[in-house]
Amino acid sequence: MKRAVLIIAGLAASLSAVFQDAGAGEVRASADKAFGGLDPSSMDMRFQAPAAPARAGRTASSAEMDQWNGYLARGFGGVKAAVSTAMYKGVSAPGAVVERVELEKILDANLKTKLTFQTASGDTVHVSGALAANCDSGGTSCGENDRYFLIFRTSRGQTVFVKGRAAFLGSREILFDGDGGKYLVSISMLRRRLTVETAGRVVLDVSLDELVVALREKGKRLESGARHNFYYNTEILQDSAGNGRFGKGRVLTFAPRGDAPNQTVSASRISPEGVVIENVEPHLGFRIVNGILEIYQF
Repeated sequence: MKRAVLIIAGLAASLSAVFQDAGAGEVRASADKAFGGLDPSSMDMRFQAPAAPARAGRTASSAEMDQWNGYLARGFGGVKAAVSTAMYKGVSAPGAVVERVELEKILDANLKTKLTFQTASGDTVHVSGALAANCDSGGTSCGENDRYFLIFRTSRGQTVFVKGRAAFLGSREILFDGDGGKYLVSISMLRRRLTVETAGRVVLDVSLDELVVALREKGKRLESGARHNFYYNTEILQDSAGNGRFGKGRVLTFAPRGDAPNQTVSASRISPEGVVIENVEPHLGFRIVNGILEIYQF
């Protein structure tokens, strides 16, 4: 039951009761280095968490839910890209390779964002987020708010998943191996912020938009074609109790510079013979050979 998931993190909840002119060149160069060619200011405009539609006492409308799901999809997910071979003449007879990416070198790189806090034992915890490939019912027809997970990865290699809905409804306690502290994770839709507290003090307090931008910073900028920001992630699955875990599949995500949605592709669909992903690069082919993504002319 492998499905692609983006890893690459907005926040979720069951929102039923409370929805709540040289100098300029230097700036552009700095932004290009940090954000893989994306303009941070335009990202802030694109990824702006919706205001809470109600502080209390009423059910969110379908339009408000659609707005929230759209925010999660743009910031932490994407649409499954159409992959084709037979329809495109010459795909199986590739020309020059224009770019190569060693996939294992960037695997799950966006899970180690700059948003961190320290545990009581001195370990560093990186905060990120992603959409699971499946619903807790086992299907795939639920909204993004039912698939969103916060991800806490320690510098020692432990990963803790917190379903966004649980953090929204109050707080969720998490523990880390070898550490005596208890950490309360919560999401305020009213403030549109994620907080982590321990021993009566706040160790992390960031906006949801900061979380999206932090993920974007970790993408690899492709130099060919439209120069998407590119991510390679382990899929995330959830069980019937809403517990997240890593699956066995791998997912490629192509994030455009404009307002078009991210495109996601399961690595298993990209054969050594090559495919075309039209909504990513209609005039280039893609293939994975010995763990290397090759982008080529045809």
